[in-house]
Amino acid sequence: MSFLELTPQSEGLTIAPLVALGYCDLCGGGVRALCGLQPKTGETCRQWSVKVSGLQACSITTGADGDRTSPGVLQVNTFYDSQGSPIVSILVLLAAVPSENQMLVADAIVSFLEEKVGQDLRLVISAAMRLPETCDSAKPYFATLNGAEIDGTWETLPANTRLQDGMIAGLVHLCTARAVKTTLIVVSGHRLSKIADSNDESHIKVVQTLGEAGAQVLGCHFDKLRLKDLDIVSLSHWNDYPHDGIPMYT
Repeated sequence: MSFLELTPQSEGLTIAPLVALGYCDLCGGGVRALCGLQPKTGETCRQWSVKVSGLQACSITTGADGDRTSPGVLQVNTFYDSQGSPIVSILVLLAAVPSENQMLVADAIVSFLEEKVGQDLRLVISAAMRLPETCDSAKPYFATLNGAEIDGTWETLPANTRLQDGMIAGLVHLCTARAVKTTLIVVSGHRLSKIADSNDESHIKVVQTLGEAGAQVLGCHFDKLRLKDLDIVSLSHWNDYPHDGIPMYT
């Protein structure tokens, strides 16, 4: 039985071959960046939710009135071109995954995508994480696996970078083993100590850097103005999130 459980809202769910995945990394940068991605003019978007057993979604605020909502743990937005063909799917995991479940969740997500898309799957992972001190905190860094290709010239993630993030390490391990074409987009980030930190200048810069890089790779639009109307407000489960590095993946 899959660790992922589809909710009733998931009827008719469609996944495009090109998929971007963000999750509650050490500062929530990946989640907020992907939530800011929008379809280009002439394109449309459909949204679904997927529940993940044992995980509780962070609540988020959206809109000028600041309403708080708690969507399904895995939010899926699929963008369609003017002809109605799916071109990219944005997956946002709105939960901090406890360390004992990280490999299970990573495996379930990759299996779920392979089942929906098959061998055409191209995965883009967006996250903030601790990077070597030699890395420029203002730049996005990229790494590709299994022959994945991206347009343009990008800064390559140093080869000796330690993946101090259980989710990204698990996803890289699984995608390497299953030959999934994968692109990593990472920026240097730091753990938030309190909710108010999610709106400070340095954190907003992390989100904006991830969002703009993701938009270029995925061919969509990043609405930086939407950051004013979007915030993760429930961080209580982040206490379960490990930040000491993953010895088995380097």
